Amino acid sequence: MEYRIGIEFGPEQTSWVTVGRDGSGPERVDGGEIESVVGLVDGEVVVGEGAADQGGVQEVTRGFVQRLGESDAVILGGTPYGVEALIGRLIAAAVHAAGQLHGSPPGGVV
Repeated sequence: MEYRIGIEFGPEQTSWVTVGRDGSGPERVDGGEIESVVGLVDGEVVVGEGAADQGGVQEVTRGFVQRLGESDAVILGGTPYGVEALIGRLIAAAVHAAGQLHGSPPGGVV
């Protein structure tokens, strides 16, 4: 089934919803949420639940979504990241979650 995903970024939660039609019936709508948080685990950048779980997380950053458009970098583990790069990680996490649910990546992202 081909589907589309819509993503809305919030300061606390990033929400996503998918809409698909397989041709045999009504549209199918579902979705989920990812916490708008980024962290480092063993030197790797993780987002959402993996970053919110304080067990193996070395560093966490929140509040970057509302900084979209600012030129100042967010420092995470001594490395500067543009806000757009961190939001890109949220997009990737939402697309991955939808792909897990549907068994394939979306046909479009809005």
